Amino acid sequence: MDKEINVVDLLALQDLALAYAEAVDMRDSAGVEAVFRPDGRLSIYPSGAEEPALVLTGSAELREIAGRLLDENGFGRTLHVMANHRVALDGDTASGTIYCQANLLAETEGKASNLAMYVKYVDEYVRVDGTWFISHRKALQQWSELRPVLTEQVEF
Repeated sequence: MDKEINVVDLLALQDLALAYAEAVDMRDSAGVEAVFRPDGRLSIYPSGAEEPALVLTGSAELREIAGRLLDENGFGRTLHVMANHRVALDGDTASGTIYCQANLLAETEGKASNLAMYVKYVDEYVRVDGTWFISHRKALQQWSELRPVLTEQVEF
């Protein structure tokens, strides 16, 4: 780990994490692809699992995140909230963790619900020609909650 904190690198890595969340929520396949290395990998672990349930590797598979994980499972809208981003820099590589609350809106039996998933991302980053990318992201599901969603407008 570098003894000196490079704020520019830390901000770039934080922006990378936020860009991923925004791209997934916007169903922006090119945006998801852009945050990973072309040979990048996303490994998804259910709560308590030691092995991933799904591994997406390379640009073509990573572009399918929104369709395969969200739309095919009936989640019409999503909102990913990222927090507690910690990074250890080591030259042109870095590692980090970030917590995510993924809110997945679905309709079941005519009623809207929010599947709130709590996820810990364990990331490996690499800098290429001055730009940071995710080389490997482990998505470790911690737990989930199913919540009802209000269908009427709330007045403020």
